[in-house]
Amino acid sequence: MISQQQIDETVTWQGLNEFASFVLAHAVQGGLADYETMNLMRIPRLVPHLFVYDLRTRDGRSRLLMNFAGSQINDLWGENSLGKYDIDRFAGNPVLEAVGRHRLACIDARRPGYSQRFIQLETETNGKKFKYTESLFFPCSSDRKTVNWSIGCAYYDLKPFDGADIFRQL
Repeated sequence: MISQQQIDETVTWQGLNEFASFVLAHAVQGGLADYETMNLMRIPRLVPHLFVYDLRTRDGRSRLLMNFAGSQINDLWGENSLGKYDIDRFAGNPVLEAVGRHRLACIDARRPGYSQRFIQLETETNGKKFKYTESLFFPCSSDRKTVNWSIGCAYYDLKPFDGADIFRQL
């Protein structure tokens, strides 16, 4: 399992450091964290930024079934994300399709995933605007064998384009 120091050296938004510390505290003997033992109210400031995938079924695992989405996630999509399949919602958008492939690869590898990405918004009078996202997520296991949940945290901001998208297994 990844260390807190590795996370601290990777992420830029402080909330992701706090999120990683919370998840790593639920990792059993250096393995995957057990989502079912987590009390998200221990990190109330981050709950609006959290998302949880239910991977207990074949469809849930292959299409990333949203079991929980904080208000920031729902606001981004303009709807309640509960029960939606992210892979289906990502279809047709190359950046989001890359996000889906990255998350599925991390789940298969049983490794945390990190990404930074930019999506261009409408051109405004003062130039182009970009929606910036920084995200960290962890595959989880309730039985130490099967990846049956995944929990993530995403931060959104408007900022100038600052380089290429990053998708990394940690």
